[in-house]
Amino acid sequence: MEMKTKFLTFIVLALFWSSAIILPSCGKKDETTTTQDTNKTQQQTIQQQQNTQQQTQQQTVKKDSVKTDDKKKEDDKKKEEEKKKEEEKKKLEETLKSDQRPESNVDFAAIWPKKCAKCHGKDGKGKVEGVPDLTSGEVKNTSANKLKSIIENGKKGKTDDDEDMPSFKGKLTDEEIDAAVKYVKGL
Repeated sequence: MEMKTKFLTFIVLALFWSSAIILPSCGKKDETTTTQDTNKTQQQTIQQQQNTQQQTQQQTVKKDSVKTDDKKKEDDKKKEEEKKKEEEKKKLEETLKSDQRPESNVDFAAIWPKKCAKCHGKDGKGKVEGVPDLTSGEVKNTSANKLKSIIENGKKGKTDDDEDMPSFKGKLTDEEIDAAVKYVKGL
């Protein structure tokens, strides 16, 4: 019996030691697996958050890019409008400059009766039918350069006798032609 007791004691001790070794290791394996699963889940969550942040940043960059493009287009449009206004302003200044002739010492009132009154009359309203009224708003709004060109080069007449306005280039000096323009503008 003693042998049986020793044998049973041996078996109990063996079971005890094996359970002491096996059970904690089994628990650790479960803990390790659970910890690994938890770590994987946390890593996946972190990765999803990073992906979401990247997508949000990309969308923000795209929105900013679109806003920048729109702003650039608006700025370009404003610059173009300003350029057009500047060009119009320059044209107006050029027209005003062309209308401002240097002062002439020539008194065209003395020349008018000899060269112009025959057709345009003493008052410039037109003595012959078909001759324009030089006191009209249309003539007053004609640029000085255009009037000078008409005086220098003449103009096809609309009179009954089809007589043209003659060219005064070579018949009047440049100074006299400038004085004629000033005189007509002052009628």
